[in-house]
Amino acid sequence: VQQAQNDQPQEPEEQTEPQIHIPFDHDRSNRFRGIIHHLTEKCGGNVHNEGVVDVTSSSVFQTPSFLPFLRSDDDYDPYNIVDLDNEKSCFESDDLPNSWVCYDFQTMRVKPEAYSIRTYMNGHYHVQNWVIEGSNDKKDWTTLDEKQNENSINGVGKSNTFDIQSNDQTYRYLRLRQTAPTSGGMSILNVS
Repeated sequence: VQQAQNDQPQEPEEQTEPQIHIPFDHDRSNRFRGIIHHLTEKCGGNVHNEGVVDVTSSSVFQTPSFLPFLRSDDDYDPYNIVDLDNEKSCFESDDLPNSWVCYDFQTMRVKPEAYSIRTYMNGHYHVQNWVIEGSNDKKDWTTLDEKQNENSINGVGKSNTFDIQSNDQTYRYLRLRQTAPTSGGMSILNVS
């Protein structure tokens, strides 16, 4: 509380975060130049590792111990998918229904208008059925977009951008949740 010139207490003015609009121009070359890219540029590194956005998942694929020549378990962690310029970086869940990856924007609120998905460069389990959900408490989720039998990203290293039709809300959490098996018939969520 601040004192005014007439010695009457005044409440401090509420501080609000500046709003930044990051439009998507539907140019393929700008497909991965949205919120995560902006925050990566601002913090100078992986937004998860820098503590800007917490990226979590329902599970993480574990390399079988009897196959030590395969990549280490760290290679499939969800924070890899915010390394947008590294197409070989990926997240891969266990083979479980309703697998998801979640972005926690912590002190920020986002109002998505579009999103892009890229399939993994070395995998054959491509997501075809999913929802994009938003929440402010991680309990109540609002469906922002839903795709069923989407084939535009059915292939190695394919990407596409999808518009969110109507969204007037801002969210702390955004989640990609797979709703049915992949093109390979598994429930592995595998994105780059």
